[in-house]
Amino acid sequence: MIKQKNSRGKFLYSVIIGAAIFGGIFIFISAFYIKYIGIDAIIKKENAKMRRDFQAADSLFEQKKYKEAESAYFKIAQQAENIRKNHLGLSDGSSITNDDQKKHSIRRSTYIRQFAEHEENAILRAAGAKMEILFEDYAMSRTIPDAEIQPLLNLIQKAENITKSTSSVPFFLRGRIYARQQKPLMAIQEFQEVIKQKPPINRIVAAYNEIGLAYIMLFRQGQINARENAIQAFKSALNHDDKSQDSWYNLASVYASDASKKQEAIEAYRRFLQLVPPDSQCARDANDAIIQLSK
Repeated sequence: MIKQKNSRGKFLYSVIIGAAIFGGIFIFISAFYIKYIGIDAIIKKENAKMRRDFQAADSLFEQKKYKEAESAYFKIAQQAENIRKNHLGLSDGSSITNDDQKKHSIRRSTYIRQFAEHEENAILRAAGAKMEILFEDYAMSRTIPDAEIQPLLNLIQKAENITKSTSSVPFFLRGRIYARQQKPLMAIQEFQEVIKQKPPINRIVAAYNEIGLAYIMLFRQGQINARENAIQAFKSALNHDDKSQDSWYNLASVYASDASKKQEAIEAYRRFLQLVPPDSQCARDANDAIIQLSK
């Protein structure tokens, strides 16, 4: 009887030890999966959601619902920050020795960078929406109070500090702000930085147009040579896209301000008219300008 009890005890002990070992292995594998492998599924899901959120916020912006867009972009930025810190952590993986774990650590670092970029983009878009709100609110004012502008500039700087990227967006936003504040030289510097970053063609064209408009501002402030600089800026825009409506119209307008360049102005307006609907208001304005220049 005693031997039977001892056998049962040894059996139960073996079962308990086996279960403990199996349980430990199961827990380890589960933790490893969640930390290093399951993270892929989490990131895939969060990325898909973030793309949808960006599309919805962009749609609000395109509809000029800037306040709603600003709020939506800030929510995306907060989500990206939470994912980056809570799901991914901020460890650099320096304590990991296993090769597989190192690979997963590298992938995790890639995800951290990815969501940092999402956060940066969301904040910059929020800044763009906030800028449009200010431009609307102070549409009848020559400039916007510095107390309103400085927080916007700080927001742009905050976005830049997240990834230290070379995005052209912060420069473009600051350029528009300085131009609106009647600071053409500062605006020109920012737009020149945009071009140096080699962004998409449409942004390069926009930057050259903004530079040209800033030179026109300088011309009106008394810098005679600035008009020629404006012409060169608009021509540079057209060198990148000869179907840019804004570039042809701006070029025509600056030519029209010079009595010796009436013919050049007429030709530029005609090129502009080839690109716009004939019944549009801008087409009517261009035709009126041609009539006046032809007298």
